[in-house]
Amino acid sequence: MDYGGITGLVFGTMYAVFHYCFACNEVFYIRMICVGIMLVGSIACFSVTFIKVFDSPKYRPVRAGMFIGLGVSTVVFVTYIGVA
Repeated sequence: MDYGGITGLVFGTMYAVFHYCFACNEVFYIRMICVGIMLVGSIACFSVTFIKVFDSPKYRPVRAGMFIGLGVSTVVFVTYIGVA
């Protein structure tokens, strides 16, 4: 449950950032693309958290890589917002 909660917190935090930074109608599609990518990544991480196969030592690096990818994607989006 902890990893599922972390996934929800990451998505919830980034959704507010996307909503306020891309509030203009001209960049609405960029906001929806960013939110869509974050939503798919968050749902994937959330789902992997509750699948028993990924609890085995063989697949733990895959699960860790997914969470690292979710975190890195937030950094990429925030950097894009800072540049744009």
